[in-house]
Amino acid sequence: MALSPLAAVERVCGGALLAARMDRGFALRILRRGTIHESLPLARFANGCFARGEDLVVDLSECRLADSTFVGSLIVMHKRARAAAGGNFRIYAPDGYCAKLLESMQLHRFLALETEPPKTRGEWVELPEADDGPIDSKRHALDSHRELASLDGPDQDLFADIVARLTRDLEGH
Repeated sequence: MALSPLAAVERVCGGALLAARMDRGFALRILRRGTIHESLPLARFANGCFARGEDLVVDLSECRLADSTFVGSLIVMHKRARAAAGGNFRIYAPDGYCAKLLESMQLHRFLALETEPPKTRGEWVELPEADDGPIDSKRHALDSHRELASLDGPDQDLFADIVARLTRDLEGH
């Protein structure tokens, strides 16, 4: 069966998550892009790590695009890691798109950014895509944007507007 042009572009340009073991947890590498589609399985994986007291390093060295839901979910994960017993959450964002994005949003003040790549052992394994419905996706987007709206950053008002819109959308369900 032939792929539609949009599906073909998505297959080539879509994001992917790769996981590799570290001594005290996992590294997750985001390939190509970080959007709501990548942040949902990333958040679930992170929650499992934090529940077990494991470290998690999100490797953004191969990420060329990140939307606000993805960036907000990094803040949610950071807060969940701090609330959990044990385990650290760090982000590896070498010079490039994601490092500049995090800095422009002033998130480098809140997030633990690494300058060295995670020390992994073994092969990188692709994680399955999320199979979430629209309600779960909207709740995830709402949580992510609430975090962004709560920060004193340059786009705080924009994120507050998105929170208001998502809240209205979810009230109808």
